[in-house]
Amino acid sequence: MKGYKTGKKGFVNFILLICLAIPSLAPMNAQNLSSLKNNKKLYNELKLWELHAPANVKKKIEIIKSRDVIDKVYAATELRKMKSSAKGAILSILENLAHDTVLVWQYYNNGSNFANTQTTLSDEFAKTLAAIGTSSYYPLIEVLKDVNVKTRAGAAKALGELKDFRAVNYLLNLLNDAEEVKLDAIEALGKIKDRAATKPLCELLKDRNEKVRIAAADALAQIKDPEAVKPLIAASKDLFERVQESAIIALAKIENPNAIKELINFAKTGDYIQKKTSAIELGELKNPDAVDPLMTMLTDKDENLHRYAARSLESIKDPRTAPCLIEALKDKEYEVRKYAAQTLGEIKERESVEPLISLLKDQNDNVKSSAAAALGEIKDDRAVEPIISLLKSENEEVLSSSTKALGKLRDERAVAPLSDLLRNEKESVRIYAVNALSEIKKPLAIEPLISALKDSSNTVRINASKGLAKITGKNLGSDYSKWKFWWDKQKNR
Repeated sequence: MKGYKTGKKGFVNFILLICLAIPSLAPMNAQNLSSLKNNKKLYNELKLWELHAPANVKKKIEIIKSRDVIDKVYAATELRKMKSSAKGAILSILENLAHDTVLVWQYYNNGSNFANTQTTLSDEFAKTLAAIGTSSYYPLIEVLKDVNVKTRAGAAKALGELKDFRAVNYLLNLLNDAEEVKLDAIEALGKIKDRAATKPLCELLKDRNEKVRIAAADALAQIKDPEAVKPLIAASKDLFERVQESAIIALAKIENPNAIKELINFAKTGDYIQKKTSAIELGELKNPDAVDPLMTMLTDKDENLHRYAARSLESIKDPRTAPCLIEALKDKEYEVRKYAAQTLGEIKERESVEPLISLLKDQNDNVKSSAAAALGEIKDDRAVEPIISLLKSENEEVLSSSTKALGKLRDERAVAPLSDLLRNEKESVRIYAVNALSEIKKPLAIEPLISALKDSSNTVRINASKGLAKITGKNLGSDYSKWKFWWDKQKNR
C-alpha cells in the first residue's frame, strides 16, 4: 500500500486489488508500437518532445518506465495536472497503454476512509492523454492500428476521454475489431456524442454478444439522438435483462415524446424489468403523465415493484397521488411506507395527518423518521404530542427528524422536552435540540438556550447564541454571563 499527498483534502492510498493477465509490468517492447514507429515523422516528433520535456515531466516519465504499478498511476495523475506542458510524456504513456492492471483507490481524510474507486492503469493513462490535449490526438490515431489488442483498446479509450470529433470515423472502423477493442470504441463514441455514430450503434443493438448490445445502448444514451428511439424500443424487449435496462435508460435520456410514451406503456404492461426500470426513469424525469401507471404499480401483484413506484412518486410530488399514498402507508415493505410518508409531507396533504401519526409507532426507525419529517412539513398541531413521544428514542435519525419537525411546528409544548435533550451525552442530539428551540421562536425557549451557552461543545454554544439572537433581536454573542444578565433584567420588568 502506498500513500500520496493530495493537498488539503488528505492522502490517497492506492491498494492493488488484482492484476489481470499481462506478460510483464515492464514497458512494452518495440513491436507493440510498430504502427507508430512506421510513421517516422510522428515518432521522431514524440521522441523530440520527450528529449526537450521540462525536468518535472522527465521525472514522471522515468516513473512511468519503472516496474511499479502504483508509482505509474501516481505519475499519470501528476502529469494530468500539467496539461499540455506534459506532452513530452506521450510516448512513454503510449508504451504503457496495454497495461490493464485493476486497482482500487481508497481515499482517506484525517485517517478516516470515505471512498473506494476501482480503476485500471490503462484508464489512468487514457485520462492523462486527454488532459494533455490535442497533442495526443495523432499519436492515438496511429496507435489504433497497432498489432497489440490491448494497445488499440487503450487508444480507443483515450480518444473517448479526449472527446475529439475527428476521431469518430476511426473509432467506427474498430466496431469489427476484437471484443475488448470494440467495447472501448463503443464507449468512446458515446463520450464524443456525435450523431454520426447513431446508425452503426443501433445496428450493434442486434449484435450476438450481449456485452456489445449493452455498451451500444449505453453509448446511445449519451448521444441522445431521436433516431435511436425505435431500435432502442426493440432492444428494451431483449432476452437479457441488462440489455433491457440499458435500452430503457437510453430511451429516458433521449426524452423524445415517443420514447416517454413507450416508458409509460412499459410501466403499465411490461414485464418486471421493464416496469421497474421505467418506473425509476420516469421518476428521474418527474413526468406527470407517469402518475397513473405508477399509482397502479403501487398495488401490483409483484410486491417488489411497490418500492420503485413509491420512490418515483416521491420524486414527482403530484397531489393526485395522496389517496393511494395514504393507503401505501400500510404496505408490508418499509421502503414503500417511508417514501409514501415523505411524499405526503412534501405535498402537505392534511388528510394524511392521522395515518402519519399512527406511523410514528412503526417498527422501522426509517419509517418513523420519515413520518415525523412529513408531519413537520404539514404543520398540524395534532402531531405535536405524538412527535414529542419520539424524543425518547435512541435512534439518531429519529431524533433528528422529530426535533426538526417540532421546530417547524413551533408549539410551546415542545420546549420542555427539547430542553431535556440539552443534557444528552451526545453532542449531535444537543445540537438538534438547540436548533429546534431556536426555530420555535417562543420566549419559553430563551432560558434553555441561555443554559446551552455553558455547553462543552462550541457548535452547541454558537447555535444557541444564533437562536437567542433570532428570538430576541439582540446580539450578545455566546457569552453566557451577558445573556443571563440581560434575561434577568427582562424578567424583573
